[in-house]
Amino acid sequence: MPADNPIGQIPGVVPQFPPETVEKERRAIERLGRLRFVHWIAILVSVLLTVLVWQYSKRQIELRTEVRFNVAADHVAELIEERLQKYELALWAGVSAIHTHGGEVDLAKWREFSENLEIELRYPGINGIGVIHEIRQPELQEYLSEQRLSRPGFTVHPPREGEVYQPITFIEPEDINFEAIGLDMMHEVNRRTTLEMARDTASAQITGPIVLVQDESRTPGFLFFAPFYQNRDSNIQEERAENFDGAVYAPFVVRRLMQGVLDKDRRDTSVRISDGDQVIYDEISTQDADYDRNSLGQKQIIMPLYGRQWTLDVRAGLGFRQDNSGFESTAILVAGIGIDFALLALFILLSRANRRGLRFAEMATEALEAANRDLDRARRDAESVSDMKSAFLSTMSHEVRTPLTAISGILELLERAGLSGKQAMLVDTGRKASDKLIKLLTDVLETSRLEANALELWEREVSVPSLIEEWQRLAEGLIDQMEKDVEIRTVIEDGAPEVMRVDDIRLSQVINNLLDNATRFTKAGTITIRTFKPEAAGDTARTGFSVSDTGRGIGEGDLELIFERFRQVDNSFTRETSGAGLGLTICNELVSLMGGTISVSSEVGAGTTFEIKLPVNGVLPHDSTAL
Repeated sequence: MPADNPIGQIPGVVPQFPPETVEKERRAIERLGRLRFVHWIAILVSVLLTVLVWQYSKRQIELRTEVRFNVAADHVAELIEERLQKYELALWAGVSAIHTHGGEVDLAKWREFSENLEIELRYPGINGIGVIHEIRQPELQEYLSEQRLSRPGFTVHPPREGEVYQPITFIEPEDINFEAIGLDMMHEVNRRTTLEMARDTASAQITGPIVLVQDESRTPGFLFFAPFYQNRDSNIQEERAENFDGAVYAPFVVRRLMQGVLDKDRRDTSVRISDGDQVIYDEISTQDADYDRNSLGQKQIIMPLYGRQWTLDVRAGLGFRQDNSGFESTAILVAGIGIDFALLALFILLSRANRRGLRFAEMATEALEAANRDLDRARRDAESVSDMKSAFLSTMSHEVRTPLTAISGILELLERAGLSGKQAMLVDTGRKASDKLIKLLTDVLETSRLEANALELWEREVSVPSLIEEWQRLAEGLIDQMEKDVEIRTVIEDGAPEVMRVDDIRLSQVINNLLDNATRFTKAGTITIRTFKPEAAGDTARTGFSVSDTGRGIGEGDLELIFERFRQVDNSFTRETSGAGLGLTICNELVSLMGGTISVSSEVGAGTTFEIKLPVNGVLPHDSTAL
């Protein structure tokens, strides 16, 4: 071989390399075949990112749990306040009944009023409803004689001497409140001062904690007063005292009241109620099966109520912990650790691949050196070995591409956390090479959210037109953000309910999800929100809502898949706006939880309509046709 030709060429044979060049390359491959400092740095960064994302997710879950508990605690206070306001209306109804009869009402008329009020059905927790009259000393005998005409044994008790008496004249139902008939409010400071406060302010008032004479269990209770006057135009305190004729009142045992207001089986919280320093109702006990020693939430609420101040101590129980277990952060940590191990395994596989490639090269070199007489065959063998090496490395590169992309989920979450400096640069660089993992981590998180069940319905009477208007504003806001030429229309059919009893938050969640899909998949045209008049469905009436768009539509073969978890319509447009495939699944499950059904109809190129049918109670008809 000539000295000036380091890589000699022999026609028809494989080129021969100088031994020093071969040795240099062999050492380079051997060096690259080991785990190096840069590999360990990459693993360390991956572990650090995993911990940071886990901590961030854990903090978000804690904030979410805190918000959920505050909502649950405030709801307890709202229920108590709402129920007492309902009882107050019953008292004022009694006052109106007395005024209707010219300020004079006898036992028969009061019984008729009480029966029409249907206390046990409409006002659970109330002990009864009665009338207290203010009687001056000169009028006492005449008052007693009048009452004894229908009740011979009627008397004012306990016996005392005074200028003014405030006995309970009537109370219904009479059988369970018999001992209260004739009881003089003036005999006890708490009752007397509260009734005087109601008299002077012309407003409903409740007493401090007392023990009702008709309560055999001797548990805390209170009285609720609504005053009435001989002259209803009395506007100053002196005139009110002069014209004060008495009060309509209701006795309450706090334990029965709370059982009527708060159904413990539907709550994951326990409540303690105090009036001043006295506890009048207490569910918080270490003996309670739902008691959580390390409660996820505790809150104290101060409630001014009709001249008194109640303090509510609300505590989250074990049921609340089960519904807010925070599985998402654990899933992220486990997934991150799995990714770190996958990354380490990748580096080890690449290292072994390089060493194996080196061994193949050495074997090929030895084969070439030993088979110099058959250079053509040695060349083919060397090319075969080279091809095997290339195929192996190509296969390994393809197979390890997927675990490499697993890093992107953590990088995306860190990107949302607003990192800066070198971390931000690493996140940005990593994310560009790992788009595929974004969907993986998103699916994991979405699945975890779906499995964390907090779907407890809180039904109330809501205005349907107000809901429609709210949904319209949301859709118009989405359209403005997307800068699309889409019109939002709302239609209310004749006979559609004006008011319905439903969990409006869950219903709005479903409609908003459908509107979000409609706005994303409709480039131009109209989106229509419609509500229908109720229709009979067995023993119940059902009303309907629908969201229609003029978008691309859904093929008939895909309609059966859209409500399945992790299933999406497979076309280019949906891929441009893809998610985890859980939105419509959540809608379907929420509507089912509310006792309703959801259906879809669509035509490709013409648009899609989602229709929801829900049971309604106590609906009022609406006479408009469109907004």
